[in-house]
Amino acid sequence: MASEYLKWKYRNEQPEEKHGDTGRNWKNWFHYHKWFLLAGVIVLGMLGSLFSAMFGIGKTKPDLEVAAAVSVLLSDEDLHSMEEQFAHLAGDYNHDGKTVVRVHYYRLNAPDHTPENDDEARIYYASEIQLAGDLEECGSFLFLMDDPDRFQRTFQILSLRDGSEPEEYTDASGCTVHLSEIEGFAEIPAAENLYLARRRFPKTQTVKHLSECETMWKSVTEHVPAQN
Repeated sequence: MASEYLKWKYRNEQPEEKHGDTGRNWKNWFHYHKWFLLAGVIVLGMLGSLFSAMFGIGKTKPDLEVAAAVSVLLSDEDLHSMEEQFAHLAGDYNHDGKTVVRVHYYRLNAPDHTPENDDEARIYYASEIQLAGDLEECGSFLFLMDDPDRFQRTFQILSLRDGSEPEEYTDASGCTVHLSEIEGFAEIPAAENLYLARRRFPKTQTVKHLSECETMWKSVTEHVPAQN
């Protein structure tokens, strides 16, 4: 009877809300889950960096790529000077408002040289892997070499100066020009020992902006004697 009376007495009263429980609950939740949140942020950051690297997000895309596949040592100053000079010869092929040329340096082992230590051997090995990726993906249009005959025998990738395929790949005859003979490169010391050639492409794959690159190649080499 008493319970029925109490139900009737307090029939219109609402339970008192406990203000502040939400904040306390949130603090408790954060205390026990903060490390999971931190791990999630780190994972998201790593995934973002991975996708940026894969798809070139946020990076300046070059209009022209050049592979320096050489056994000689090239300094950062040499590479920068060559990039600047190639940029004067190329154009804004991707229409982003600027002309950017990237020279990829692949340090190859000379045929008569034995690496002095493991670190040196790893440098040569890494360069060979990177060069193979460049060739497979058709990244570079131009190739700088200090031994073009050996390069042609090894990779069989250079075309004749007019873009046609050589009859044989025993050497680089009819493919190269001396880099120092091209306008603006004589002032770069490293150019004295380097040769420049364009690559040929399989029918199903080419570099980006192929027609623009071919026009540039023709314009800068038409008055330069071929190296035989």
